[in-house]
Formats: sequence, C-alpha cells, structure tokens
Amino acid sequence: MKKIIVTTSWDDGDKLDLKLADLLAKYKIKGTFYPSPEHKRFSLTAEDLKRLAQFHELGAHTMSHPHLTIMGTLGAKKEIIDSKKYLEGLLGEEVKTFCYPYGEFNETVKGLVKEAGFLGARTVEDSIINFPKDFFEFGTTLHVYPLSFWQKLRFSKWSGLAKNLFERALKQGDVYHFWGHSWEIEKYGLWPELEEVLKYISSREDCLYLTNGEMLQSI
Repeated sequence: MKKIIVTTSWDDGDKLDLKLADLLAKYKIKGTFYPSPEHKRFSLTAEDLKRLAQFHELGAHTMSHPHLTIMGTLGAKKEIIDSKKYLEGLLGEEVKTFCYPYGEFNETVKGLVKEAGFLGARTVEDSIINFPKDFFEFGTTLHVYPLSFWQKLRFSKWSGLAKNLFERALKQGDVYHFWGHSWEIEKYGLWPELEEVLKYISSREDCLYLTNGEMLQSI
C-alpha cells in the first residue's frame, strides 16, 4: 500500500501555539514549530518551547523575522546561525529545519542556510503534493487561512478545500502539508474547521505522520 506523508508547520512562536500543539497531539499529528524569539509575535517561554519539542519539532525561523533577501549577507548569516544556536542551546539537540521569514529567499540566502548546517528549508509555496526536489525550497499544500474569492467559487469553507487537497494527495501525491499561524486561526475563528480536518486526516493506514525534518529524512 502506498503511503503519503502528512506533516504540518507553524510559524513565529505565538502563545497560542500551545493550544495548537495540544490539538495536533490529540489526533496524533505532528507539527514543526518555527519560532522567532525576537519577533513581535513571539510570546513563548523557554519552558513552552521545551514542551512543544516533547511531541513536535522545533525549527529555526531567524531571531527577529527580517526580510533576509534585502539584508546584507553578514546580517542575514547572523540571523540564521543565531536562531539555530538559540534553539539547540535550549533543547540540547540538533535543529534540522529552517523556515524563510515571509517565504522570501534567493540563492544567497539558500546558501547561507545550507552553510549553517540545516537539512532543509520551508517556503510558503502552496498546492504542493509531491516530494521536494530541492530540500532548501520545500513547499506546502495549503495555508490555514480564510478562502480567497476564487476559492469560494468552489468551496464554502476552508475545511472543504483542505479535505479536497488531502484526497488529491492520497490519489496522486506523496505529501500533504498545511501550515499557518496560531494567532491567525484564532483571529479568523478557524479552530473548529481545523479540528474537523485533523479528525478527517488522522489515523489513516495509508499515511505516515511526520515532522518536517522527519519528512526530509524519509526521502
């Protein structure tokens, strides 16, 4: 039986990540959390981060969430390396994955992430259901966010689109990966729809439930 990988990822490090982590764990679905400890949205403590890492994965997302592509090389390098060192010092283990702030990257930034010793880096490209060819440009399937005008022409709510893409991944793809921000889930009242989807995609014999890092290591 062919199995697809189900993975999720969550950015910035808002306090609501704890609620999100518990919801994911309820359905035995893993997440990779990408905190930026000097970002205005960051509101987790060191103990909160350690708690997240007990079942999920922590990945680096720079220290202050800057636009890396318009920074000088030295500044960008420091942001990338320092975020890795921060989490590794906190957890006492290697941090394997990175997420580009705002999804912005170029060949220089990619090179800096590789040099820092990461296994791969996530973008915000969507509609991806196949294994990444470039580990330092791996995308996602869907953003947990209110539907666009065009999406509303086909689906009445976000959960409908999420289920549709999941079924497509089961039939045609290798990976099902949605991402977002816990504060956006709260802002737009998407918790019920998110739980509906988590329940729908959980406990499937044809799925492997992995973190972003585990996904890359499985390929």
